[in-house]
Amino acid sequence: MNPQFLEKILPKKELKEVKHEIEYYGAAKVLSEYVGWSWSPEKSKIKYWLHGWMYKNQKHVRQIKFWGEKNEPYFCHTKAQERFLKNQSHNLTKAIGAPFVYVPAQNIEKIQGSILLMPPHCTKNSPQKYNENAFLHSILPLLSDFKYIFACVTPDDAEQGNWIHELKKRKINILEGATLYDQNALYRMRMIFEMFDVILAPNLGSHFPYAGLCGCRLSWFGDYEYPKKADFKDDPFYQRYPEILKYEIEENLSGYLERTYSKLRLSPGEARSHRVWSEEQLGINYKQKPEKIIKLLEKGIKPSFFSAFMD
Repeated sequence: MNPQFLEKILPKKELKEVKHEIEYYGAAKVLSEYVGWSWSPEKSKIKYWLHGWMYKNQKHVRQIKFWGEKNEPYFCHTKAQERFLKNQSHNLTKAIGAPFVYVPAQNIEKIQGSILLMPPHCTKNSPQKYNENAFLHSILPLLSDFKYIFACVTPDDAEQGNWIHELKKRKINILEGATLYDQNALYRMRMIFEMFDVILAPNLGSHFPYAGLCGCRLSWFGDYEYPKKADFKDDPFYQRYPEILKYEIEENLSGYLERTYSKLRLSPGEARSHRVWSEEQLGINYKQKPEKIIKLLEKGIKPSFFSAFMD
């Protein structure tokens, strides 16, 4: 099995300029296909849907609702997030689950003896560098039991030359990861995670509940150094909200994440499936039926939106 073969069966990239959070990774497309209605946020007041997994302790509104004012609607994942935002007077908030729970199962048989490495990734605004050699050196002795070893590298990382050299030097196969501009990114992620038996990452991120929902065994393992304040000096979000960066760095150092997600702290050989936990993290119990989503989207294009959305 080689990466060229896998790339052939994965959805082709469909790159598009995105203006609103609800378009990130193709979430609006997923929602449109879920309800069978070609919907666009351009003519709607609904422009924001929480992307990713919120695994940090909630203290600031902008840890959940990155954009949008109090009088602008917001789709979040769970009732706990909805209550938190409403308690801060962001009353037009609805818990509908994460975009990933609306991606239909692809019913792909898992490749037995396979593992997918998820190295830490950077963004163009936060191009922090990781000790690639230290991470790979810390996990390689544990990979001998796996027949198929792949690593997922984002386009931003590949463009900046991150990970590619060190992975190729160790003859580890590389798959291209997601970009928020790809309208098929969520479908691509779903297929990739359905294929692999185990995923391993040294840092927390959306890959854990996404993969867990797809039946992967999860391993939070490997040498990793948390980013520092200097790594985000050019990040517009943290420039605007320095108090959030300060809080999150302090939280990283406090041991909160290790205490909260200790059950993921397993070597790849010990990794376990956490499907129920993943469903809870992504708010699958708040996933709406198509007819309910249609009603919400219809309200978004009505002049009487603000009163209708609260019904």
